[in-house]
Amino acid sequence: MDDYLAGEFAEFDRERKHIDKVIKRTISALEAGFTPDTGWPYEISLAASGGTGAHSASTSTITMISAALAAAAGRGRPTMLSSHLDWQPEDDRRLPGDDDKTLNVAKGGLALALKEGRKAITERKKWVFRSGTFGLDDIFTLCWLVDLYSSVSDHEPSAAVQAQLATILKKALDYRPEISKKNSTNLFKGKDLFKIDRDGVLEQLSSEHAFPLLRVLQLKTWAHSHAAALDHTIARRLKAELQPWQEEFSRRIHEQLSFHAIPDSRFDPAELAFSLEGLAISRRNSIDRAIVIRAFGVLAQEQQRNPTLRPARPVKAEPSGSALFPVSVEIFNSLLRTGAIVAESVGPSEVKQFLVSLCQRYYRWVMPRLVHGNDAPPDIYGWHSEHINNPQLVHPWETSQILLFLLGYRTLVDQYLSAKALQVAGLSVKRFESVSSSVKIKEAWAILASKRDPVKLRKSKLGLDLAVCEAIQREFVNDHAVGRPVRYSMILYGPPGTGKTNLAEELAKCMGYPLITVTVSDFLAEGGLQIEARAKAVFQTLTAQKKSIIIFDEIDHLLLDRNSKEYHHAESSIQLMVPGMLTKIKDLRSAERSIFIIATNYEERIDGAIKRPGRIDRKYAVLPPDWARRSDIVKVVLGIHSKKVRPISDSLIAKAAKDKTLLGNTARMSFPEISALLNDLLATHGEKDFVKNIASFEFSPPVAELTSYLDRQDLSPLLKKEFEALRAIAAEAKGKSGLDLGLKELEAEEAKRAEAKKAEEERKRRKDNEGR
Repeated sequence: MDDYLAGEFAEFDRERKHIDKVIKRTISALEAGFTPDTGWPYEISLAASGGTGAHSASTSTITMISAALAAAAGRGRPTMLSSHLDWQPEDDRRLPGDDDKTLNVAKGGLALALKEGRKAITERKKWVFRSGTFGLDDIFTLCWLVDLYSSVSDHEPSAAVQAQLATILKKALDYRPEISKKNSTNLFKGKDLFKIDRDGVLEQLSSEHAFPLLRVLQLKTWAHSHAAALDHTIARRLKAELQPWQEEFSRRIHEQLSFHAIPDSRFDPAELAFSLEGLAISRRNSIDRAIVIRAFGVLAQEQQRNPTLRPARPVKAEPSGSALFPVSVEIFNSLLRTGAIVAESVGPSEVKQFLVSLCQRYYRWVMPRLVHGNDAPPDIYGWHSEHINNPQLVHPWETSQILLFLLGYRTLVDQYLSAKALQVAGLSVKRFESVSSSVKIKEAWAILASKRDPVKLRKSKLGLDLAVCEAIQREFVNDHAVGRPVRYSMILYGPPGTGKTNLAEELAKCMGYPLITVTVSDFLAEGGLQIEARAKAVFQTLTAQKKSIIIFDEIDHLLLDRNSKEYHHAESSIQLMVPGMLTKIKDLRSAERSIFIIATNYEERIDGAIKRPGRIDRKYAVLPPDWARRSDIVKVVLGIHSKKVRPISDSLIAKAAKDKTLLGNTARMSFPEISALLNDLLATHGEKDFVKNIASFEFSPPVAELTSYLDRQDLSPLLKKEFEALRAIAAEAKGKSGLDLGLKELEAEEAKRAEAKKAEEERKRRKDNEGR
């Protein structure tokens, strides 16, 4: 563990910190280069006066750069070209408002692009989006435009916004590659993909390259997933089967793999990379693992002699002989998107290993080509096209695509380091299906709250405090779901068996985050003498995680209150460790990368410094269910038994769920306790007679004994609230069932203690008087 953290982890950690600096400087340069009236210049020259270049209001340039800035801001919706990006600087984080500034520039670019599109209405009687390179309404420009539009628009678009987006999509969906059944070796042709305006005469050019076909597929699949926001005519056009696309991209992949095995053949790494992404999109959940691994292996071999995977085939060629090739950064951005799509179905470790190697080699080729100067204007920072070797020139469009690559590579490095660190550390990880929709996250958690939080008790102030799921939704889930988190840490406390660990798991499942469980044994894995070194390594691993739920499960012994008897009786290694844990917990909270939860049955044992704001944001009592929830639990447990063991009639289940003796005697019991009790009842009396024998059944007392709190409640205000909540649950059950449930014993013990306290105070008073 120490060797990994000091070796590969440290090397990549230095690299990602450097990437953060480059990303931030690049964003600032693109922001500085934007003007609301004209957008960005096509090129910026250091040799020119003031470092400026001629502006060109090309919609293609504007939307390409704006979409990259929207992705960098990270506050828009996940889009077809940037859903794999998740950037947060390692240190020296952006100041509040920086993201909004970047997003506002992107919105300014969108406004300018739409303005240019509307201008064409007077010239051509219809919307037209222009690219100096690709012509009119080309698939690349429309893809960037839709990506930008969906990223920066409001989460609930107005009718006017929906209408504009639908208009743009109608244009894009007109692109239908020609399907030829006669010639199986050339199934798809990008017929008339580019319309070039030559002195008012439109000349149509075809392309058989995988890149424009990939863009068509990306746009169609994006539109299909957003069909609800479009009109019905578009939705009907999106029902075409993906099978032809799968066959075509699969054919192209096999063709390129065959070419690679032949020396001096027509092998094109760009065609292979774009076709691989096309296959991943069209077969998202069923892609052949062997094909993916082989394709990545071939690209890795090719990069040994060709670091940029330079393409061999043009996207567009004109009769005059001029040709347009993809730039290499588009290939690596495609590979990063592919990796994000296939990681779950193929295996994240193998895919990420290939990707990290490919992208690191390309990153180290890209960085020496960075153009900048100490005394240059702020917008002179970036890259020029690889086809032009001019160290005095910056192309904002090329810079924007390298920005997307840096964001993708930085995200990849984060994922690779966090996954490998977890593997080396040997921590328990449970993964869940990712969830991209904030609406789905909120809805899923609201359903959980409706099943877990108390029903009747919520009418009181105490009941509101017990609604832990509702509080977690309000203070954690809602903010994290929309990408604007405020809180990152909580303590879940309460009696044993009340579902604290289960609640953490439900939160991870709802958010689509991995659940990392840390127990005392994880700190003792290398023996007691190495506990501090192991703790340092564990927390370094945890700090490297992002968008995870981390639960410290009953590690009270390592967080003991330094004023407690338990601390002074603990081993010296534990006493030395507790102060260090304060710093580690604080650093984990300051990283603001994951939500961590301390789950404990004894909140009062945890050192007060750990529970302070700045380390722990919220503290929630997780308590046994109230009357209504216990009724629901009875139905659930008996229903499971009926399906998996032996059948129980619905009428008996309903009767048991209303039985006052059963619901009264299970007051203060947790779900596991109630489940065990019902299983004992069924085993003793059978599925037909268990209900009529409830009254004579011998109920065991719950683990959460009220009198046990009398010696503890003065230790912590939170523990006092826990005690009062348990008492309220018992009082509710007593009012409904007429059972005592230990309340008389509790009241008698409280009276006895109050009398003893009064007698002790009187004795002290008399002793003080005698002393005078």
